[in-house]
Amino acid sequence: MAEPEGRSVAGVTAAGLHVTADVVVRPVNLLRNGSFEDSDTSMWTIAGEGAATQQTNDAFDGARAVNFWAPEPYEFTVSQRVEGLAHRVYRISATTQGADSPATDGTALWTPLAGVRRR
Repeated sequence: MAEPEGRSVAGVTAAGLHVTADVVVRPVNLLRNGSFEDSDTSMWTIAGEGAATQQTNDAFDGARAVNFWAPEPYEFTVSQRVEGLAHRVYRISATTQGADSPATDGTALWTPLAGVRRR
């Protein structure tokens, strides 16, 4: 998740005092169990081969992550359905890492919208 963005807002109270308010906007993660820390991962679907949620020493956030590796080529998806969102702009992001991945490996992050895949 992105770092919070902050702004200072100057103003004057009804009593004539000059004040400054520091406002910090923090993003909200709309995914359930977004960093896989809870033992219940039933809201996630992992399809394909080579990936599983597990405890790891190199998780980006916390102690658990989706680890992926296989000795042969593999492909998988990790997904979660999010419903009931208001019509507005949302940001989608994910973190991956892999020191031993060949240059031919690829990742894609997409969201279906009205039945269309958008990358």
